Amino acid sequence: MFMQLMRFAGVGGLATLVHVCVALIANSVFGLEGLAANFAGFTAAVLLSYFGHARITFQKRPDHAQHMPRFLFVSLVGLLTSSSVVWLITERLGQGFGLSMLLVAIAVPLASFLAMKFWVFAQHRQQIQLDWTSILIAAVFMVVFLLVYWSRPHHHDVAWYLVATEKFLNGAVLYVDVIEINPPLNFFLTIPAVLLAEIPGVSLVNGQYLFVALLTAGSLVWSGHILRDADILSPSHRALFLALMGFGVTVAAINNIAQREHLMVLLILPWLVGQLSSDKGPRTILPALVAAFGICLKPHFLIFPILMLSRDIWRNRSLRPVIWPEYMTMLAVGVGYIAFVALLYPLYLSEIIPTGQVVYGVYGTEFANVLKSLQIPVVIALIILIPNMIRPGQGSGVFVLAIIGGLISYLAQAKGFLYHLVPLFSFVILAGFWIALSARALWSARLLAAIATSLACAIMFSFQFYGNVLRDDVVDVARDLKITGPLLTTSSGLDAGPPAALELGVEWASSYPAQWIYPGALEMRLRTDCTAQPDLCDRIDGLLDRNRQHMMDDLYAYEPELIAVSRVKLPQETNFTSWLVFMQPHPEFELFMSNYTLVRTTKAHSFFRRMSSESGAQ
Repeated sequence: MFMQLMRFAGVGGLATLVHVCVALIANSVFGLEGLAANFAGFTAAVLLSYFGHARITFQKRPDHAQHMPRFLFVSLVGLLTSSSVVWLITERLGQGFGLSMLLVAIAVPLASFLAMKFWVFAQHRQQIQLDWTSILIAAVFMVVFLLVYWSRPHHHDVAWYLVATEKFLNGAVLYVDVIEINPPLNFFLTIPAVLLAEIPGVSLVNGQYLFVALLTAGSLVWSGHILRDADILSPSHRALFLALMGFGVTVAAINNIAQREHLMVLLILPWLVGQLSSDKGPRTILPALVAAFGICLKPHFLIFPILMLSRDIWRNRSLRPVIWPEYMTMLAVGVGYIAFVALLYPLYLSEIIPTGQVVYGVYGTEFANVLKSLQIPVVIALIILIPNMIRPGQGSGVFVLAIIGGLISYLAQAKGFLYHLVPLFSFVILAGFWIALSARALWSARLLAAIATSLACAIMFSFQFYGNVLRDDVVDVARDLKITGPLLTTSSGLDAGPPAALELGVEWASSYPAQWIYPGALEMRLRTDCTAQPDLCDRIDGLLDRNRQHMMDDLYAYEPELIAVSRVKLPQETNFTSWLVFMQPHPEFELFMSNYTLVRTTKAHSFFRRMSSESGAQ
């Protein structure tokens, strides 16, 4: 493997050098645009790469009928990847062409090596045998999923990402024009949903559901192929498990579809299924590569590869698994992602994270409530797992570790948000289904697993689909007032803002998803002894002033037609401050608001509508 990597680096480095040099020459000398220049570089390098990797890297006599089509397919995927990077960096983010080529030089060779080693120039000539049972189950799942969820409202976090990602694709700069506490990966994972919404008749809401349906179906098909090759379950049990898997990961996220926790579960499923085999040796890299992107969604998800690596170290009584390709691939993706964020979005590291450390403590609940939410999933998990310990089903330890990972990630976040429980509930349900179908487990353990899992699913169904009374309050008033222009809500939570704008089909009039900075900053200011910590107080005051100015800039930029001022207090706010009161110190705020009149008051909001120029003149 090491020598192959060295030879690949030599050939790939030469081909990449040719690619980059030809592209830069085409761009700077011949004046070709970025995408055309990149295509010229790709064309110049592809033949050199094919013969070099066949003869030198993998030391094969190329069978052109077999290897060339595969190589061209991988190369075209590489072209698509590099073109996407160039488009994103140069066209959307407005960065230099040289930076985009640097990222191309890092991402494409890594993906190409994995594909060439395990597919293009693989030792065997065996063709991929499609598992039509898995494909049929995935197709049925997609149809049922879309029938159930089509046009239903999304969770407010998901609604925000749809609104913000559309802004991003239209030229907004992340962490400048879109000021968000979370890192950028979820914006990129929302891009497919926004692009799918360009299909006639598909809204942003349904574009997201279509993407989730496709992602779940892909995860099911891939997991089905892995289970078939591992030959752990009988064909009938495998088909049943796949059907239950699709049902289980969906019902566990019943009102949190497309949340980061849900996407993470879908992305790591094939990798986890690959762990179910009794084989103690290294596994294929591709599932780990895809899983790594799910894990990168939140640092709390690092617990999953850590637990699986610990299991492999224990099983092998050796530290060698640390350098297995799958874990090295995950590490490379993680390090690459951090470098990507530092390179393209330095403001996230220099401003957003420090701001979040100061203000985000106001969100969440008491830790006692965090623990209280664990009672049901933990009890069900124990009912499923303890009887299984007598004679464990093959691979059930994988789901035990996944459950522990879901538990730790929930506790580490310590916010008490129910969507943080999605991984835990998902893996509890999957563990129950797996043990119930395991031939090795005792019949009593299988029966208890089936009963407890059914109970877990019934509990999740009791949460019903996502509903949001604050959003409905804003939507009802806006429709009654026939609002068609930009909308702003001033709530500290996401519930009433972007979801209402998405439902109404109007522009969201803010750089922020919600007023997430000033409530926490004011609360921190209240709790801080400024005599003992003057620097911290000065920092908080600076954050508050900057937040006011950002919001004032948004007011001028968007001129919202309707402003819904929230009166809803966060659970941990000891001194609720209305947005109107907070903005009052800004010297231009009163003059700006003089063009607005109070038109409606509800239990949760005061609604201010922008007067027409004629009304303002009267």
